[in-house]
Amino acid sequence: ERILEELDTVLAHKQEPDYDDLPKLIYMEATIKETLRINPVVQSTYRMCVKDGVYLKGIHIPKKALCTIGPIMNHYDPQHWENPETFDPDRFTAPRRFKIKP
Repeated sequence: ERILEELDTVLAHKQEPDYDDLPKLIYMEATIKETLRINPVVQSTYRMCVKDGVYLKGIHIPKKALCTIGPIMNHYDPQHWENPETFDPDRFTAPRRFKIKP
């Protein structure tokens, strides 16, 4: 409902948004960001360790080791997100968006 209200307000009587309308669609953008946080497009990615002497939580990761990184682990981490299991687009709107810890 909030997205429809925002579209009605921003677009007025236009059929489609144009480029100048995009910065005004604040709640729609926040909803898209929250959707991607909850359901990331990329489930995992891989990186090769490029130097020796890397330790992660006390575990040695040797040079040239292939590491799997799952973004969803960070997206649901309560150290980074308040109530990470809750769908809350407002976390990406001012002033709360400035509290996000990257």
